[in-house]
Amino acid sequence: MFNIDLSSARLTKLRATLRNSPPVKFSARRRQDIDVLFLLGTNEQTRLIKPQIEFHHAHDLAVYSLKSNYTGVPDLVADLDLEGVIFADIPWMLNHGLGGQGLKERVPKKKSRHGTVLDRFYALGIDSYGLMQNIHLMRKNNNLAYQGATGTLRLGDNSRIRRQLEWFQIRKAQPVHLRLATSPKPPQLKLNYKD
Repeated sequence: MFNIDLSSARLTKLRATLRNSPPVKFSARRRQDIDVLFLLGTNEQTRLIKPQIEFHHAHDLAVYSLKSNYTGVPDLVADLDLEGVIFADIPWMLNHGLGGQGLKERVPKKKSRHGTVLDRFYALGIDSYGLMQNIHLMRKNNNLAYQGATGTLRLGDNSRIRRQLEWFQIRKAQPVHLRLATSPKPPQLKLNYKD
C-alpha cells in the first residue's frame, strides 16, 4: 500500500546509474499521495496494523479508527500499539466531561460493566433523564445544547436529537481529548444532579 518497494527499486536503479561513485545514502520513502488512513477492523487487527504502519515510514499520517478499538479500560502496555490513533467516542467511556465523572463514580462497580456495551447504556439513561428535564428549553431555543454523558446533544429538525461525539487521540497509551471544532460553542445546558 505504501510502495516502499518502489523506493528500494529507485535506489537500485540510482546505484546502477552512478556505479557507487559517490556512495549513496538512502532512507526508504513511502508514497506521498496518502493523507489519512481509516482503519476498519477488530481491536486485535487494529493493534497489529498500526505498528506496521509506523514500520513502513507512515508515522506522519493521521490514522482514524472505530471507537470499538479502544475499550475504555486503560491498558498502558496494549494501548501503546494504538499510539496516534484518532477516534470519536462518548465522554462517559473516557471519563471526560463535567457532570458525568461524578455520576460514573456513583455507579457500583458490580453493576457498571466498565468497558462493555452495557456501560454505554448507563450513559444513555443519564442523558434520557437530563433531556426530559430540559427538552422544553431546547424546543424554545435551537441554539441550546446539552452536554451529556453520550456527547453534545441538540434538538434538530423534526424534534430529533442530534449527538456530537468527542474526539480523542491515543498519546503515550492514554486517550487525550482533541478540540477539533472551529465554530464557537452554543450556549450550554447543565443538569444539576440531586442525591
